[in-house]
Amino acid sequence: MHDDLEQRKSQHLDLVQRPEVEPEGSDPLLSCVRFVHRAAPELSLDQIELSAELCGRSLRAPLM
Repeated sequence: MHDDLEQRKSQHLDLVQRPEVEPEGSDPLLSCVRFVHRAAPELSLDQIELSAELCGRSLRAPLM
């Protein structure tokens, strides 16, 4: 079972690295957005605060 999982993970990585993942000539809505990965392995999930304020209203998590 472990080998099957590892093989499937490798297949996923191979698929997303192909140039044909995006349709030719498409202009994805978020094409100008770049996400910066900043891992925080020293934190536990209960230490992470996602709340935000928008137009005077408190949100438990940001909207996308």
